Amino acid sequence: MDSIKNGPDTVKKILAYVTTEGNPSLFDVVVAHDAGVDVVVPYCRMEPADVVEVVHNSVFTRSPKSLNNTAVFFGGKDALKAKKLFDEAKRVLASLPGNFKVSICLDPEGASTTASACVGRVKEAFGGSLMGVKAAVLAGTGPVGQRVATLLAKEGASVRLTSRGIKRAKDACKFIADKYNMKVEAFEVSDEKTLHDAIADAAIVVASGSEGVELLPERVWKQSGSLKVLADINAVPPYGIGGVKPTDDLTERDGKRLLGALAIGGRKMKLHRALMTLLFEKNDSAYDLFEIYAIIVEGETF
Repeated sequence: MDSIKNGPDTVKKILAYVTTEGNPSLFDVVVAHDAGVDVVVPYCRMEPADVVEVVHNSVFTRSPKSLNNTAVFFGGKDALKAKKLFDEAKRVLASLPGNFKVSICLDPEGASTTASACVGRVKEAFGGSLMGVKAAVLAGTGPVGQRVATLLAKEGASVRLTSRGIKRAKDACKFIADKYNMKVEAFEVSDEKTLHDAIADAAIVVASGSEGVELLPERVWKQSGSLKVLADINAVPPYGIGGVKPTDDLTERDGKRLLGALAIGGRKMKLHRALMTLLFEKNDSAYDLFEIYAIIVEGETF
């Protein structure tokens, strides 16, 4: 029995990966292992009612002094469903006694880390302040677009979120208001005239639509006298903004500063790995969009 060793030196870092999908994201699993996580345990096709068991099994298997070595990550393609799972985990953890907690994180489809990396870099281009700056998030109804719009609004920008249908745009803005208490204006872009209207007087444009769809032609943005920064999330040609290269990292061109998808993605990867490390530093952290963005705001270098 003397040869059996127990204690903190032998405790492995275990990440429970919770998703509504049939399989965990390989991307998230690889990043977790590269960040030093020893074991990733997938929980697939999850519903809110299933979360309590995951939380209890995470918490009551170790003493409080070792619980910083267990964490729960909520991912998947459906951001709304993932948010419900995350919120249920927060509720369950709040009901537990004392220091019987584990840290949790919500980043479906990498939306929060991608949006944080994008807005953080855009903010740098404006000298660290976006207060009063006008911005347009094109095709912003998806998880990344919603979170980009939310963070821009949090930084004090006046934000328009566009979609081809006004109902989808309004639904996205309602989600932002309900979940993050931020005001964003819904705007329909169905042709070139409405596109011009959407970016009129904007200093920032972020394209966050589907892969391979050009949302803002180069000839259109070159006509704008107000635009200062153009950011494109799309890394698959044709790109979301014509004339923006994926590797552009606030590259100056035609009087604008251009930010491409690979430059955003490189920062997103660094942020994602940093987040994986922070999850295991304490056992009582909860990382949603604002907490993830704060990793950049509070001085992390990416």
